[in-house]
Amino acid sequence: MAVSRAVTAIRGKLGAAVIFAAFLSQPALSEETIIESHGYSFFGNLSYPADYDHFDYVNPDAPKGGEIALALSGTFDSMNPYARLGRASALSTVMYESLLGQIQAGSGSLPSDHYDEYYGLLAERIEYPEDKAWVIFHMRPEAEFSNGTPVTAHDVAFSHNLLLDQGLKSYADAVRARIPKVEVIDDHTVKFYFTEDISRRSLIDQVGTVPIWSQDWYEETGARLDEPRMEVSPGSGPYVLDEVNPPRRVTFKRNPDYWGWDLPINQGRHNFDRIRLEYFADSTGAFEAFTAGEVTFRTENDPKQWASFYEFPAIDEGWVKREELPDGFPPNMSGIVFNLGSSRCRIVGFGRR
Repeated sequence: MAVSRAVTAIRGKLGAAVIFAAFLSQPALSEETIIESHGYSFFGNLSYPADYDHFDYVNPDAPKGGEIALALSGTFDSMNPYARLGRASALSTVMYESLLGQIQAGSGSLPSDHYDEYYGLLAERIEYPEDKAWVIFHMRPEAEFSNGTPVTAHDVAFSHNLLLDQGLKSYADAVRARIPKVEVIDDHTVKFYFTEDISRRSLIDQVGTVPIWSQDWYEETGARLDEPRMEVSPGSGPYVLDEVNPPRRVTFKRNPDYWGWDLPINQGRHNFDRIRLEYFADSTGAFEAFTAGEVTFRTENDPKQWASFYEFPAIDEGWVKREELPDGFPPNMSGIVFNLGSSRCRIVGFGRR
């Protein structure tokens, strides 16, 4: 009887050991599902696969060269759009890139034929859990600034923190509440952590579209992000600053040594050798510059001017091509504002054209 009890006990222990070992061999029930991707979409799915060659709406064989000249009304006294004083030039961010591709000046994401989709630019791939508690960006090691120095994860973390320390306080407070930590894993890997119990759907593109600046340049020059200046830090983008003549003109030129010419996201884009911005005192002067051929492209927003003012020699000679390009968006708001001397309400009526 004693032997029988001992055998039963041994068998019980062996059974428990087998069950315990089998339990250890199974994946943990709480293990996260990690998503790896070549981009990010607010809605979950990307329209272009990882091996896409170019965006559908571009001509990948578009010729390179020439100059586009644009007219602007007003003036500028800085090339730093983040300064708290002064007025920065248009396109003053065109030299800089982000981890995920973005149309310049914050006008939207790339590609232009799909809403809220972002594809890797400085980052070749990203990974994040289903609950989006964090995101890791794996950067392209070949990326470099226009001065030949590499773009690293240290520059990414520096740029993120620079905006928090020297950018607008309202922006910094909002970001700190949602993105408490950034971690440099190695020279080409950076991780952002997101706050719990909030919506995280837009946080990956938030950190993925921050412009990346050179940490070395800022530390060597002592420049501040919140101060106006004409000197610009080296960017990693396809254009570099060529000429600054305040308050009249700014010119950018294509960088022949740009590191990213062969990327799918850049095919059929950045085709002009030069981008020239001409500043005029008012919209009338800007329009006259266009009629005289001083500038080469214009977007018309005034329906009255579109209907009545496009009668000049360049039109008759066929040198100016006048076209309407439907884009599917509702018309811009137009209205009349009466200054009645009241600080409470000065806008009495709006209409849509």
